[in-house]
Amino acid sequence: VKVDDSKSVANYKNIIFVATIVDGKLTALDYSYSFDATLKIKAGLTITGTGEASITGKYTNITY
Repeated sequence: VKVDDSKSVANYKNIIFVATIVDGKLTALDYSYSFDATLKIKAGLTITGTGEASITGKYTNITY
């Protein structure tokens, strides 16, 4: 299976980062974003698809 990079496109939107800073130091980082994508995959035959996704994440307990 091979993803055709020249035919695959992702459009990112609604990108949000929220940093928590205590005493001048980053202690947590929350993020979220969504994207729509078009993929072209070759696996003996060619498959093209589109879709949407959203991702959220959080880094906590950041220490120095």
